[in-house]
Formats: sequence, structure tokens, C-alpha cells
Amino acid sequence: MEKVKFGIMGCGRIAARFAEALRVSEYGEAYACAARELSRAEAFAQEHACTKAYGNYEEMLADPGVEAVYIATVNNTHAPYAQMCINAGKAVLCEKPFFMCRKDAEETFALAKEKGILCMEGFWTRTVPSFLKMREWIDSGRIGELKLIRAGFCFRMPYNEQIKKVTSGDR
Repeated sequence: MEKVKFGIMGCGRIAARFAEALRVSEYGEAYACAARELSRAEAFAQEHACTKAYGNYEEMLADPGVEAVYIATVNNTHAPYAQMCINAGKAVLCEKPFFMCRKDAEETFALAKEKGILCMEGFWTRTVPSFLKMREWIDSGRIGELKLIRAGFCFRMPYNEQIKKVTSGDR
């Protein structure tokens, strides 16, 4: 089975985590990356073994080798970049949050449906074996009727580190 060749849109910290996951994946590879500055994309490509680096997103989307795009840019760009990818015929895996409002979601999903292009949020917990087992037990009635789910998704990040990243523009 050939690996899916991903283009990574945005070359920040979260994109780096995705690229590292692709290094050990038997299903996907970090084929290309793009940032607003070519030097940043080139550094990312070298560090994460991407074959190609681009200084803008349009050039990466024009590359016929890119089969799917992982969007790891700032939140308010997710919808327009997802639509750009869909219009370029590329499958989309978008970092959380998927969209900022209902209108963005409706427009993007309508476009994906019209073009027959996969568009999904990179919410990894849905593929974790324990989550799949929980769904199986709920669907089969094994644990009884579901009345309430209380869940949280978070990770620890010291306050000072958050402030530093926001004020430096490094997201």
C-alpha cells in the first residue's frame, strides 16, 4: 500500500507534531510543507523530512504530488484554507477547531460534498482504541442507557509559556 502524500499548511509547533507522527505512520508521509515565508518552510522540511517546501500555500496546492493537506494554521484561517484545498482537489485534514462559526462549516461542507472531496477535523481521539470500544459498548447497550457524558480535552501548558507564545506571534 502506498502512503498518502500530505502537504502541511503552516509550519508551527502543532504541524511539527503531525509531521513527526507521519514519520512512524504506515499510511501517510510528510511530502510537502508550506509557510508564508519560504525560509521557514525550508527549515521545517529539513527538520521533518518533507520532500518539498513552498513559500505560499497556492504553490503547494498546485503540486500534483500532494494528495491531502493537513491545515495547521491559525484558527480563523481554517475555513478559507480548507475551501482553497477543496477547490484544488485535495482532501483536507484540519486541526481543531475546525471552523469558527456555523456558516463557515456549512459552506465548507457543501463545497466538499459538491466536489466529492474528503474534509475532516483532525480530532484524533475518535480513532483511539478505548474510544472505539466505548462506542461499541454504548451502541450494543452493554453498559445500559446513556444518560450523561462529561468529558474534557486539554493538556497542561504553563501560563508563562502561553503568554510568551501569544505575545511573540509564535502559534
